Amino acid sequence: MKNLKLLIITLLLTTLISCDFSFLIDRGESFTTTNIDSSTTEDKITFLWLTDVHLGKEKTHPDSFTSYEEQLFKWLKEGKKKYPFTLITGDLANSANDFNQAKAYITKLKLYCNGKVIYTIGNHEINKAPSNKPWLDCDFGDLAHSLYGRYTYNGVSIYKLDTALRTLGLTQLRALERALKDDTNDFKLFVAHIPISGSPIEATTLQMTIGTAEERNHIITLMKDNKVGVYLAGHHHKGNWEEHYNETTGEFIGSADHKNIMLNLDGTGYFYE
Repeated sequence: MKNLKLLIITLLLTTLISCDFSFLIDRGESFTTTNIDSSTTEDKITFLWLTDVHLGKEKTHPDSFTSYEEQLFKWLKEGKKKYPFTLITGDLANSANDFNQAKAYITKLKLYCNGKVIYTIGNHEINKAPSNKPWLDCDFGDLAHSLYGRYTYNGVSIYKLDTALRTLGLTQLRALERALKDDTNDFKLFVAHIPISGSPIEATTLQMTIGTAEERNHIITLMKDNKVGVYLAGHHHKGNWEEHYNETTGEFIGSADHKNIMLNLDGTGYFYE
């Protein structure tokens, strides 16, 4: 029995040593800022936004999944589309086994967005992976590849957030607070995979939102206090969802760029400009 207790203690200590405590402590990290060159002086910006493409799922679920990749690139080519950048808010790949397919997709996409793709990690990017490290270490060719960061374009700040585990974690949250404090741009966006808003059953049983009410409310307060106009997210797969927190702050949850025939959640592929 004594040897068993020692073994359990040893295993526990080994586990704790190998853990990433960024969810529990502030490691003092910062949001790096990447400037996207602008050639326009217009008061509005236009960019391409995709979410929940789930590349690779068409191979494992051919009878219940329809990809709209071909239609998207045909539309981009025939319309001679050119964007300053593209946003992808997570679940581009269905699992870590599909990263090569995601890399090829981003390479094609860069032809239509000045070579600049902002790619946010989703929960499926850590599917079949031991952690977020395989995604972080993979060279997808996206702009300033990182779990989180700040991008500026034409007086707008875009904050890419890591919500793959349904929480920002204390390290990221404190870094976000510090970054917002020194940001002088008048308009800001948060882009993430996991939404803030949803019904009570979506927030709990279905795990479709940021995990706790306390953290959801804290993010909304940060948005209100720091001129963050919109929180863009995906993950729901069920269609466009719009939520207003006050006159100037809200959330928009995009629909997936595929059709799940089995669940019939999306009738067509969605992409936004």
